[in-house]
Order: sequence, then C-alpha cells, then structure tokens
Amino acid sequence: MTMQGRLLHAVEPTESSETRGKPHYSDVFKANAVSRVKGGQAIAQVARDLGVARNTLKAWIGDPNTMPAAPSSTSDAVLEAARTGSRKAVLIALRDEIAGKIAAGVTPRDLPVNARLLHEVMREIEAIEHGERQEHDLSAIPDAPFDPRELGL
Repeated sequence: MTMQGRLLHAVEPTESSETRGKPHYSDVFKANAVSRVKGGQAIAQVARDLGVARNTLKAWIGDPNTMPAAPSSTSDAVLEAARTGSRKAVLIALRDEIAGKIAAGVTPRDLPVNARLLHEVMREIEAIEHGERQEHDLSAIPDAPFDPRELGL
C-alpha cells in the first residue's frame, strides 16, 4: 500500500492500555468501510484499500454499533436547499456533502474525482458571492438627479 493510502485513514492517535500499539479508527471510518462492503464491494478489496485486516473489517460488519451513517442527513440538506430555489444554497449543501464524503474516507481511486468536484463547486460559490459583493457595491452609489440638458434635450 502506498503512503498516500495510509494518509486517508481516520486514525485517532490516542492509546489506552487495552489498545496500546493498535490503531483506533473513528466511528465514521468504520461506518464507511462497512457501508462499502454492504454496497457490494469485496471484504478483501475494502480491507486492502483502507489498510485494515480482513478480520478487523469482518468484526466491524458484525458489530451492531458500527452501522453505516444514514445518507439521508446530507441528502436531505441538498433536497431542502433545492426547494428554496437558491442556487447558492444548493451549491453550499453539495459542498458540505462532498466534503463529508471525503472526510469519511473515499477510496483512493475516487478521491481525485471528489476533490475536483469539490473544487468546482467551491469556485461556483465564490463566483456567486463575488457577484453579490459587486451588486452590493453598486447599490451603495447614490443616483444623481436627472438633468435632460446633459443629454442635449
């Protein structure tokens, strides 16, 4: 496994007497791994991608406390934002959903695609905010009284 793959682990550096020397994976990391297996990926492949032992992954699958996070929470945010009719609100909800997926530990193969999508969404948000700032700046300029003589009328 490459060093890049190891950097994607959501490992917490804390050690206790019972886990000394063993990495402690976050609940989000475990839930992501379990959801990948339940989504049809092979246990061996997921374990290899994430750098964990197959037996560890099997234990997570059998643990009722390691349930995949409900995908509806972020999807609901996107749906609600879409209902507002605000493009900016939808983009912000999408940004948060994509960033959450990256933080949960996407596969190394999917990371570049998600990172590029996140970058594009953030550029769109910045463009909208830039337009809003310009619009606000223009509205602060007071109108001069109209003088038809300036037009030669």
